[in-house]
Amino acid sequence: MIHQLKLILYISAFGDGERRLDINYVIRQRGLRTNAVMNVRGALSDKCDKIFRGTLDFQRGAKGSVGRELEEVIILSDGVRNRSVPLMLATEDDVDGHHAVTVGRLDDEKIFYLMSRGLDKSEAEKLIVEAAFNPVIEKIDNEDLRAELQAELQRRLSD
Repeated sequence: MIHQLKLILYISAFGDGERRLDINYVIRQRGLRTNAVMNVRGALSDKCDKIFRGTLDFQRGAKGSVGRELEEVIILSDGVRNRSVPLMLATEDDVDGHHAVTVGRLDDEKIFYLMSRGLDKSEAEKLIVEAAFNPVIEKIDNEDLRAELQAELQRRLSD
Protein backbone atom coordinates (compact mmCIF):
# COMPACT_ATOMS: atom_id res chain seq x y z
CA MET A 1 0.00 0.00 0.00
CA ILE A 2 1.38 3.40 -0.97
CA HIS A 3 0.48 6.27 1.33
CA GLN A 4 -0.05 9.71 -0.18
CA LEU A 5 0.95 11.76 2.86
CA LYS A 6 3.05 10.96 5.91
CA LEU A 7 2.96 13.18 8.98
CA ILE A 8 5.22 12.52 11.95
CA LEU A 9 4.73 14.64 15.03
CA TYR A 10 7.41 14.48 17.73
CA ILE A 11 6.59 15.91 21.15
CA SER A 12 8.76 16.01 24.26
CA ALA A 13 7.99 17.44 27.68
CA PHE A 14 9.91 17.59 30.94
CA GLY A 15 7.76 18.59 33.87
CA ASP A 16 9.36 19.55 37.17
CA GLY A 17 8.69 21.74 40.18
CA GLU A 18 5.01 22.56 40.45
CA ARG A 19 4.54 22.96 36.70
CA ARG A 20 1.20 22.14 35.12
CA LEU A 21 1.44 20.71 31.63
CA ASP A 22 -1.78 20.58 29.62
CA ILE A 23 -1.07 19.27 26.13
CA ASN A 24 -3.65 18.61 23.42
CA TYR A 25 -2.83 17.48 19.89
CA VAL A 26 -5.28 16.42 17.20
CA ILE A 27 -4.31 14.83 13.91
CA ARG A 28 -7.17 14.86 11.41
CA GLN A 29 -6.69 12.45 8.54
CA ARG A 30 -8.90 13.30 5.57
CA GLY A 31 -6.96 12.03 2.58
CA LEU A 32 -6.90 8.61 1.03
CA ARG A 33 -4.11 6.35 2.41
CA THR A 34 -2.51 8.96 4.69
CA ASN A 35 -0.07 7.93 7.40
CA ALA A 36 0.35 9.78 10.70
CA VAL A 37 2.50 9.13 13.77
CA MET A 38 2.32 11.02 17.07
CA ASN A 39 5.42 10.20 19.15
CA VAL A 40 5.38 11.68 22.68
CA ARG A 41 8.25 11.39 25.18
CA GLY A 42 8.32 12.84 28.64
CA ALA A 43 9.62 12.79 32.19
CA LEU A 44 7.94 14.16 35.29
CA SER A 45 9.43 15.01 38.68
CA ASP A 46 8.67 16.86 41.90
CA LYS A 47 4.97 17.85 42.01
CA CYS A 48 4.38 18.26 38.29
CA ASP A 49 0.82 17.74 37.06
CA LYS A 50 0.54 16.67 33.40
CA ILE A 51 -2.33 15.81 31.14
CA PHE A 52 -1.83 14.78 27.54
CA ARG A 53 -4.73 14.42 25.15
CA GLY A 54 -3.79 12.95 21.81
CA THR A 55 -6.47 12.42 19.17
CA LEU A 56 -6.28 10.52 15.89
CA ASP A 57 -9.33 11.51 13.86
CA PHE A 58 -9.95 9.45 10.71
CA GLN A 59 -12.45 11.55 8.77
CA ARG A 60 -14.51 10.75 5.67
CA GLY A 61 -12.17 10.18 2.77
CA ALA A 62 -9.38 8.64 4.87
CA LYS A 63 -9.94 5.11 3.57
CA GLY A 64 -6.79 3.01 3.80
CA SER A 65 -5.11 5.42 6.25
CA VAL A 66 -2.85 4.48 9.14
CA GLY A 67 -2.45 6.34 12.43
CA ARG A 68 -0.19 5.65 15.42
CA GLU A 69 -0.06 7.39 18.77
CA LEU A 70 2.79 6.42 21.11
CA GLU A 71 3.43 8.02 24.49
CA GLU A 72 6.21 7.13 26.95
CA VAL A 73 6.40 8.87 30.33
CA ILE A 74 9.07 8.38 32.99
CA ILE A 75 7.96 9.09 36.55
CA LEU A 76 10.87 10.43 38.61
CA SER A 77 9.10 11.36 41.88
CA ASP A 78 6.22 10.22 44.05
CA GLY A 79 4.49 13.62 43.94
CA VAL A 80 3.76 13.76 40.20
CA ARG A 81 0.38 13.33 38.58
CA ASN A 82 0.21 11.98 35.04
CA ARG A 83 -2.91 11.63 32.95
CA SER A 84 -2.81 10.26 29.41
CA VAL A 85 -5.98 10.40 27.35
CA PRO A 86 -5.52 8.81 23.92
CA LEU A 87 -8.57 9.07 21.67
CA MET A 88 -9.27 7.53 18.30
CA LEU A 89 -12.20 8.65 16.15
CA ALA A 90 -13.25 7.12 12.83
CA THR A 91 -16.04 8.16 10.49
CA GLU A 92 -14.46 6.09 7.72
CA ASP A 93 -14.03 2.35 7.47
CA ASP A 94 -10.86 0.54 6.37
CA VAL A 95 -8.51 2.53 8.63
CA ASP A 96 -5.72 1.22 10.84
CA GLY A 97 -5.33 3.09 14.11
CA HIS A 98 -3.27 2.24 17.18
CA HIS A 99 -2.42 3.96 20.42
CA ALA A 100 -0.12 2.92 23.23
CA VAL A 101 0.85 4.60 26.48
CA THR A 102 3.71 3.51 28.72
CA VAL A 103 4.08 5.15 32.12
CA GLY A 104 6.57 3.99 34.72
CA ARG A 105 9.50 4.58 36.95
CA LEU A 106 13.11 4.14 35.94
CA ASP A 107 14.03 0.51 35.42
CA ASP A 108 16.12 -0.74 38.36
CA GLU A 109 17.85 -3.31 36.16
CA LYS A 110 18.98 -0.63 33.71
CA ILE A 111 20.25 1.50 36.59
CA PHE A 112 22.12 -1.48 38.06
CA TYR A 113 23.64 -2.29 34.64
CA LEU A 114 24.90 1.27 34.16
CA MET A 115 26.22 1.38 37.73
CA SER A 116 28.12 -1.86 37.07
CA ARG A 117 29.81 0.03 34.21
CA GLY A 118 31.12 2.76 36.51
CA LEU A 119 28.33 5.34 36.72
CA ASP A 120 26.87 6.37 40.05
CA LYS A 121 23.10 6.11 40.54
CA SER A 122 22.41 9.77 39.71
CA GLU A 123 24.48 9.61 36.49
CA ALA A 124 22.74 6.37 35.47
CA GLU A 125 19.29 7.90 36.00
CA LYS A 126 20.21 11.01 34.02
CA LEU A 127 21.53 8.90 31.15
CA ILE A 128 18.29 6.88 30.97
CA VAL A 129 16.14 10.04 30.89
CA GLU A 130 18.38 11.62 28.24
CA ALA A 131 18.08 8.46 26.15
CA ALA A 132 14.28 8.70 26.36
CA PHE A 133 14.36 12.24 24.93
CA ASN A 134 16.97 11.57 22.23
CA PRO A 135 14.56 10.19 19.58
CA VAL A 136 12.80 13.57 19.60
CA ILE A 137 15.82 15.87 20.06
CA GLU A 138 17.88 14.20 17.34
CA LYS A 139 15.18 15.03 14.77
CA ILE A 140 15.84 18.77 15.18
CA ASP A 141 17.88 20.06 12.25
CA ASN A 142 18.96 23.30 13.89
CA GLU A 143 22.16 22.49 15.83
CA ASP A 144 21.88 25.54 18.10
CA LEU A 145 18.32 24.68 19.12
CA ARG A 146 19.25 21.02 19.62
CA ALA A 147 22.19 22.04 21.86
CA GLU A 148 19.98 24.47 23.79
CA LEU A 149 17.38 21.77 24.47
CA GLN A 150 20.03 19.27 25.56
CA ALA A 151 21.55 21.87 27.91
CA GLU A 152 18.12 22.69 29.38
CA LEU A 153 17.44 18.99 29.94
CA GLN A 154 20.82 18.62 31.66
CA ARG A 155 20.09 21.64 33.87
CA ARG A 156 16.70 20.32 34.94
CA LEU A 157 18.06 16.85 35.62
CA SER A 158 20.78 18.35 37.81
CA ASP A 159 18.38 20.43 39.95
